[in-house]
Amino acid sequence: MIGFVRAIALTLVVGLVPACAPSLPAGKVRVKGVVKRGGAPLGIVPPATGSLNFAGTAGGDSGTAPIGQDGGFTVVLSPGTYAVSVLAKDGVDTMDEQGTPVLAKNLVAEKFGSTETSGLEVTVDADGKPLVVAVD
Repeated sequence: MIGFVRAIALTLVVGLVPACAPSLPAGKVRVKGVVKRGGAPLGIVPPATGSLNFAGTAGGDSGTAPIGQDGGFTVVLSPGTYAVSVLAKDGVDTMDEQGTPVLAKNLVAEKFGSTETSGLEVTVDADGKPLVVAVD
């Protein structure tokens, strides 16, 4: 009997999960992707930090997304073309005992840190087709 009750409870919970998922604003799509360096995912393992910035090339929409340990990211944007920047460091900037800044090492070339210099561009389609951002 207990097994039957658990099965019913599990069915109810699983059936409710889609209803609990947050809805997206009108005209937006959830897009997943991966950042690659040298053909392999650029995994960000703490204390490293990494994020992507998306700027609509026709103005308007923009977004940011953290880079995960598997190099993956998820962002919500409107369909369109975006310039992309990638910031990735092996830790956080600190100060030494004398108060001198100690900058974390960049994991990608400095040019990728700005949408104006990165040369990176992606197109988000209405179906949310997965993206690949290559920082080679």
